[in-house]
Amino acid sequence: MPAVNVSGGESLATTNEMLPGQRFGTKGNEGLKTGYAKNAGYCFTGVTVIDGRRYIKVVMGSATDEGRFEETQKLLDYAQEIADS
Repeated sequence: MPAVNVSGGESLATTNEMLPGQRFGTKGNEGLKTGYAKNAGYCFTGVTVIDGRRYIKVVMGSATDEGRFEETQKLLDYAQEIADS
């Protein structure tokens, strides 16, 4: 499980790959929540601010832990395309 540095030099073990410094970490991420339930699969909910606009991302039903972050990244890429146009 990756570790994320928090204030005071401590490290926090996390499975949330959207946090800063993690593989899918994105500038502007504000609120993040991962989850898993048998009926819902791997899920992710978060908020990202891009160019002053707040984007709410919700991914449910992913078959894998990594898949929820890949799908979230696709949503962010799409949001960036819209913001750039």
